[in-house]
Amino acid sequence: MSDSLDKIMYSFVVEDVLKGLFIYVPPGYVACVYDLGRGVLKKVLTPGLHLKIPFWQKAKLFNTQTLEYSINKKFNPENEQGLGDRPIVAQTLDGKQISIEGTVLLRLDINQVPTIWQNVGEDFVSKLCVQRFVAVCA
Repeated sequence: MSDSLDKIMYSFVVEDVLKGLFIYVPPGYVACVYDLGRGVLKKVLTPGLHLKIPFWQKAKLFNTQTLEYSINKKFNPENEQGLGDRPIVAQTLDGKQISIEGTVLLRLDINQVPTIWQNVGEDFVSKLCVQRFVAVCA
């Protein structure tokens, strides 16, 4: 009985502590670290292997590749991975209804990622880009 309990404890330590010690950042991404004592750290972790304090620090990956936000009729809102929206319907000064479609290409400035994460959140595309695109079209 105690032997099986030791194995369970050992597997917990290996799984949670040792794996929680490292942050692997793949190419095309950067990571920000949230520290329970200091909040979002200003240092941005570039691709590679980095150390962190298990249970005290949490890492969040951000895609730094060019993202495509499409606004068109074919957009499927049920696709959770898809970045986009349906066309924007607007009225011209002479009273005609028009449908605006387009594509917005965006990429994160890696030096601004901690500020974006802290002030805007993880879903920055829907909070910033969509609102600005709609405001320009309106």
